[in-house]
Amino acid sequence: MKKFLSKILDSTISKAKTLSSKSILGGLIRMLPVIVCALGIIVYLFVPNRVVPPTPFVVIEFGNTLVWVAGIVAALLLVLNIIAVFVPIVRQRLQKSAPFMVLILILFVIYDIMVLKIAILPQPFFPWIDSILAAIIRDASLLITSMGYSLGILLAGYGIGGLLGIVAGVSAGLMPKTRYWVRPFVRFFSAVPIITWVPVIVFFPIGFFARAMLLIALAVWVPVTIFTMNGVMAIPSKTFEAARTFGTKGMGMIYKVAIPAASPSIFNGLASGMGVACTALIVAEMMGVPAGIGWYIDMQRGFLDYAAMYGAIIMLSLTFFAVGFVLSTVRKFVIRWKGAE
Repeated sequence: MKKFLSKILDSTISKAKTLSSKSILGGLIRMLPVIVCALGIIVYLFVPNRVVPPTPFVVIEFGNTLVWVAGIVAALLLVLNIIAVFVPIVRQRLQKSAPFMVLILILFVIYDIMVLKIAILPQPFFPWIDSILAAIIRDASLLITSMGYSLGILLAGYGIGGLLGIVAGVSAGLMPKTRYWVRPFVRFFSAVPIITWVPVIVFFPIGFFARAMLLIALAVWVPVTIFTMNGVMAIPSKTFEAARTFGTKGMGMIYKVAIPAASPSIFNGLASGMGVACTALIVAEMMGVPAGIGWYIDMQRGFLDYAAMYGAIIMLSLTFFAVGFVLSTVRKFVIRWKGAE
């Protein structure tokens, strides 16, 4: 009996030590982003700068925007670490994302060192992080307005191209006669990069924004049509036979059988189309649209304000990431029956 109790006690102590060591290691991992933020602030404030502004750029300013932003980020992460002690789901997500956050923060610190501290990247083409953040805050209103224009054009063109692509893909997938006419056009447009059509579309007798939407719609239509057509064609004939047995006819075959069964392929096409649409948007805006984030980037490049240009690129990336995240969330919800990740 004593040996049995002794074994239980030893096992309990061993498990407690293991859990304790794991929790300590997990806590250190979760705190690493905070440590790197503090390290970035120290490097920025106390390591001497060697950057030399090129002629005629004789005015060079160093602010504390980086310090404020990094301090706010560190404070938020610290609050999340405190919450993580009591909330398991926050602890798990924070611990999972911490290594990636550390990598991004370290890359920012290395970039700032290369620009400011050892000055191996030429000015003014590689602005330091503080100047980029200051430019984002300075032009926040114009950036938000420009992003609003861009999102309006993107969503309109994406919606038109996606809808036409689904219609064409479903029709071509179900009907060989329609496929005979659709497939050659799909192959032709898929073989030519979307940027090639910019010099053609720019002379269309329509407005600036309509031209941009036309280019985006064309860019989206091609992958959505291809994926949808292939998805519908891959549906087993037994599926349609079973639907007919249960009395499904006519249009019911499309919206009750074909579209639901091909929905994973349709969303793959929509995801692929979003990437091409984002590229088409920026190209179109740089070719003459008098507003939008692409116009803003091109304008700042012309003014040699590279800090503002980099800031707009960062905001653009975050916006496109958010749009992609929304699309991915909708995809997971719609085809949750497939167990999509």
